[in-house]
Amino acid sequence: MKVYIHGLNSCGMRNTVIQSYRDFLIANGHEIVGRMADSDKVLVWTCGFRKDVRDNSIAEIGRLEKEYQGELLVAGCLPDIDRDLLRKNFSGKIIPWREDGVEMERVFGAPKKKLSEIPLVLFKKQLYEDEEVFRKNNPGADVPYIGRYTQVYISEGCRWECTYCSERLTFPPYRSFPEDHIVETCRREWEVSAKKGVVLLGDSVGDYGIDTGSSLPKLLRRLQTTIPGITIALQDFNPFHFMKFYDDMVSFIRASLIVHLQMPYQSASDHILNLMKRPYTRDLLNMVFGTLNDLGFRELDSHMIVGFPGEREEDFEESVQFALRYRPKYMLINGFMEAPGMVAAALPDKVTAETKQRRMEEAEKRFKAVGMMCNRDNSDLANERFRKMDQCRL
Repeated sequence: MKVYIHGLNSCGMRNTVIQSYRDFLIANGHEIVGRMADSDKVLVWTCGFRKDVRDNSIAEIGRLEKEYQGELLVAGCLPDIDRDLLRKNFSGKIIPWREDGVEMERVFGAPKKKLSEIPLVLFKKQLYEDEEVFRKNNPGADVPYIGRYTQVYISEGCRWECTYCSERLTFPPYRSFPEDHIVETCRREWEVSAKKGVVLLGDSVGDYGIDTGSSLPKLLRRLQTTIPGITIALQDFNPFHFMKFYDDMVSFIRASLIVHLQMPYQSASDHILNLMKRPYTRDLLNMVFGTLNDLGFRELDSHMIVGFPGEREEDFEESVQFALRYRPKYMLINGFMEAPGMVAAALPDKVTAETKQRRMEEAEKRFKAVGMMCNRDNSDLANERFRKMDQCRL
């Protein structure tokens, strides 16, 4: 059987699962093709962690139903995040992530090799050495910042219970990937890459090792001693973990081991942080981001959510002022997206779509005015990324 896999995932973390689907199909005698027109089935990996991303998945499914002549299969995060919405727009077969082992066998037949037996590929090679040269040679290509690094996946799932998180509805149980395998992967890829750095990815990288008796600092020290000169970026690093490992983090930054952090704060209002069930307060955020400023650490990305239920103008202003005070290099602004089953969906005092859009646009304008790079839901940049993602050869 010929299969085309169409990934609509905005986060790199899901690349490991998509690759395992590809390897599963090949191991069981199927062929992965490069054009939809050549396929018998199209497997679409959907994404739904924020509204514009979710809406893009729904729109793309609708387009493919009209234009594609073979069988369309919908997998990924959306079946668990909002199955009712998906079913309103798609009546075909779905493969929920949490049930993918059973459903892949049901759709593609009894396998010679089960999905659970397919080893995960826990890295992605560096996309480019020089960003300007890559853009020149690949006009129109998506150029994510993590493309400068070798990408290594260290864990999957999340232990926290943030009330706004739609991804918790679809995550598998938290697990850390084997430390020895991570170290060997980093060593091997560091030697064959341009040595621009390694980014460690996970849905909650700061929890690494909590299920295996290890820890993120232990892993980082092993990488530091095993691979002289290695530099590390951390993705989705919770401010709570910076404080938990404070002395280690300061030491790693001073030693130039950690060279980039993506550390979302989501809100700087204690009122909203409490409703979100984030594991920190405004005072802790001030300590973490203040420490980074004192260290002269500038390679910092962060995220904030606007329009969370109960968010008042003063709460929004606190979050904006926080970013203006500490000046992350890049800010991502997301409007709160409600999903069935999400704890925050039951909270009162909903913020209107118009207010969310106004606040996102205002925050973007104020951040850009002081030289910060910024993106938000429904921006020209976000829509251009969707356009590139949706492009496929029918």
